[in-house]
Amino acid sequence: MSPLTSWARARGKLSALVAIAAAALTTTTGAAEEPAGFAGLPWGSSAAKVRDSLKPRCQFSDPADGFKQVCPGYRIADIQGKLTLLFVPGYGLSGWDFACPADKAGNLTSQITQRFGRAAQEGANRAYWHWAWGSAALFKVECSVSVATNRALDYMRQIDQERAKREKKDF
Repeated sequence: MSPLTSWARARGKLSALVAIAAAALTTTTGAAEEPAGFAGLPWGSSAAKVRDSLKPRCQFSDPADGFKQVCPGYRIADIQGKLTLLFVPGYGLSGWDFACPADKAGNLTSQITQRFGRAAQEGANRAYWHWAWGSAALFKVECSVSVATNRALDYMRQIDQERAKREKKDF
């Protein structure tokens, strides 16, 4: 998959998460454990602190931009996949995405459901959790999960609006 295709896929998943979060502001979930960050690092942690803490478990690729840090080959339990950490400029760690091979989709669904509890919205292919601070989306068939704070969702909306304005100018 080309880097552009990979970015478009990630943007599509995160855009779906933005839309679901916006539509479900009042929905709560029966969470077993609300994510308070990633791997013991709280939301707002600096990219340098996160990279240093995860160094034993992760070989980070060069950052694509200041917003994303990618760690191919990261493991969640017995599932190996690609971890993408999201950092809002001026704030820090604001979200994460984990994608794995489709044959591990059932394992990832079990891990995430066990960790987060019952989803607020669940279907055969997707599940969504909503909390006051943000949202999570599990894509069961694609074998991926995205967790984003409201701050990250707002930042992504802002990026999309700025991109739309630039594209409108170009036409």
